Amino acid sequence: LILMFFFVAGAGAIINLSSASAIITGLRHHFKYLPFFILPMAYNFTESEIKKILSLLCCILLIQLPVTLFQRFFLFSHVTSGDVVGGTISSSGSISVILVSAISMLYSFYVLKQISLKKMIIISICLFIPTTINETKATFILLPLGLSISTFLFHERDLMIKLRKIFL
Repeated sequence: LILMFFFVAGAGAIINLSSASAIITGLRHHFKYLPFFILPMAYNFTESEIKKILSLLCCILLIQLPVTLFQRFFLFSHVTSGDVVGGTISSSGSISVILVSAISMLYSFYVLKQISLKKMIIISICLFIPTTINETKATFILLPLGLSISTFLFHERDLMIKLRKIFL
């Protein structure tokens, strides 16, 4: 997958006849998070370390709620669109994708009985509010898709039970 990303970036640079500085700037911008994906190949994380990392990420994502509320109702109250609301990520589209992914992961943990229903609902509501106030239309596609995929990949054997859970 990583090689495919490099291939697409290289093909785009060749087709557009980009300069070397534009290629380096683009690679730096688009592949700055690549080490986080390569790190698990070099270091074997324990389950407790992964839980700590996910808890830290959840806390960081929960910070988006007060920041986006402040942006929407105080900082940009004169703007009628929610496109300016980006939280600490500064992009309304990116924050919606990240928060919908986090909600899908929470749902997966609930399905696997790692967290309680009450905790999942409370955290999901706190993560869902920023995606609604920034008015990103992708949320209405990504959230059902993420929850459906999480339900479908659950180790339930009967396909009809999976489909019933997806529609619920």
